[in-house]
Amino acid sequence: MLSRISSFSGPMSITFKRPLITGSSSLIVDSLFMKLDASNYTTGTWLDETLNGNNATINGATWLSNDGGIFDFDGVNDTISIPHVANLSLNTTTQRSIQVWVKFDTIPALNTQVPVFGKLSSSFGFDGYWGGLYSNGGAIRSVTNGTSQQRVVDSVLTITTNTWYLITFISQITSTANTTKLYINETEYISTSHGSDSYSESNPLYLGFIGTGVSSLYLNGKIGACYFYTKGLNTSEISTNYNLTKTRYINPTISNLILHYDPSNTLSYSGSGTTVTNLVGGGLNGTMTNITYTSPYFSFDGSTSQVSIADNASLEPGTGEFTIEVWFYRSNTTGSTVVLGKFDNGGLASNVSYSIRTSTNTISAQIGKGTGSVLNVDYINSTSYTYLVNTWYQVVYVWKPGISLETYINGVSIGSVNNSLTSILNSTNPLYLGRYNGGEYSQNFTGRIGITRLYNRALTSTEVLNNFNSNKGLYGLT
Repeated sequence: MLSRISSFSGPMSITFKRPLITGSSSLIVDSLFMKLDASNYTTGTWLDETLNGNNATINGATWLSNDGGIFDFDGVNDTISIPHVANLSLNTTTQRSIQVWVKFDTIPALNTQVPVFGKLSSSFGFDGYWGGLYSNGGAIRSVTNGTSQQRVVDSVLTITTNTWYLITFISQITSTANTTKLYINETEYISTSHGSDSYSESNPLYLGFIGTGVSSLYLNGKIGACYFYTKGLNTSEISTNYNLTKTRYINPTISNLILHYDPSNTLSYSGSGTTVTNLVGGGLNGTMTNITYTSPYFSFDGSTSQVSIADNASLEPGTGEFTIEVWFYRSNTTGSTVVLGKFDNGGLASNVSYSIRTSTNTISAQIGKGTGSVLNVDYINSTSYTYLVNTWYQVVYVWKPGISLETYINGVSIGSVNNSLTSILNSTNPLYLGRYNGGEYSQNFTGRIGITRLYNRALTSTEVLNNFNSNKGLYGLT
C-alpha cells in the first residue's frame, strides 16, 4: 500500500509510468491525475493516491467498511470536496474524464436533480460541469456549462436503488462531435458535444453535491471511489477499470446461500486434487471424478466425469423455497444429459427430486415430489430454453412450492410455470453434477460447468440479475 504523506503541498504534478498501489496493477494509469479509493481511507483527509495533492475534505459523509470501504451520504448536507486546480476543470483543447462508483439509496420525486459529482457555482456564466441522477424516469444526466451555453443530456437507462454503478463522464468544451460522453458500467449512453464556447471557473470539485449556490439536492447514497484523468478514456480503458474494480461493489447474493462452487476462486478449487470446496463452509464439498480443470470452469468428458456431493439435510428443500444456479457451456447436442441432479434409484419421474437436464439443444429443470409420474401432479417441468453450443449461459431456477417454477437465462426471466406441488422428494442419494445418479443411466454431460450455487429461498429477479452481473465477465458475457 502507498504510504500516507499528509504534509504534501505545492503545484507539482506527477504522470504515472507504472502503478503505485499494490492490488491496482491493472488500473489505467496513463494521465491519471486523481485517485480517491475509500478502501484505503483511514481518518481525516481522504488522500489522493496519485501524489498530485488532490486530497479531499470530508464534510459530513460517513466512512463505512461495507464493500471494502465506502462513504455514505445522508441526502441532507453531506459532501466531499476537492480544492480547485486547473487539471480538474474542463477546457477547450483536451478531454477530461471522471469515474465514480456510486449507489443510490433513494430516488426522489420527479424532475429532481441528484448529483454524484459537480464542479459548478452560481457565479456569472455558471461555467462548470456535473453529473448525476435526474429522477424523471431515473436517468443519468450530464451537464456542461460554458460562458455562453449549457448542454444537458439524459441517458435512456433507468437507474435503480441499491445497485452499484460505475459512471464515467468525459467532456471537452468544443463543437467537435462526440467529445462529451457518458458511460454506465461498460456501456455508452450519451455521446454529444458541448458546442463552441469559452470556459473559465475555479470551483471546488464535489462528490455528492453540484456546487455552492446551485439549487440541487444532495446525494442520498454511497460512493466508493473516484478516478480523474486529464484525457478522454476510450471504451477499452473504461472496461478495464470497470472489470478490475467491480468485484468490490457488484457481489453475488449470499443470503441463504447453502452451496457455492467457484472454479475461478482458489479457495474453492486450488487447481489440483479431487475436492471442490463449498465457499459457504460447513461441508457440502464435492468429489470430482475424471474432471479437467481450466479456470474458471470444470470440463466434463460426456462419459465418466462427475462431481458428487454427499447427501445432507441442507440439500433437501422439502416444503421450502429453493433456487438453483449453474453456469454451463455444452459442447454438443447429442442425446439427453444431466447438468445437475438429485434422484432416487429407478429412473422414473417418481424418482426425481430436482434436476437440470438437456435434451438435444434445450435445457430445462424438473422437480418432483416422489409420489407418481403424472405431469403437473407428481412432478413439474420448467420453461424450456433453446441454447447454442459452445456458448456460456447462466441458468437459474427459482422454486416456490405450490406457486411457481421460474426460469432465468443470463439474468432475465424467460417464463414461469404454475405448480401445485407443496414439497420436493427427499432423496438420500448424493447430488451430482454432470451425470445421472453417478452413472445409473447414460446421461453424461459434455462441456463445461462453472459457478454453481444453491439457495434455500427464492431469489428475487434483482438478485438473479445481480449474480449474472457479478460473474458474466468470467465467462466472456456482457
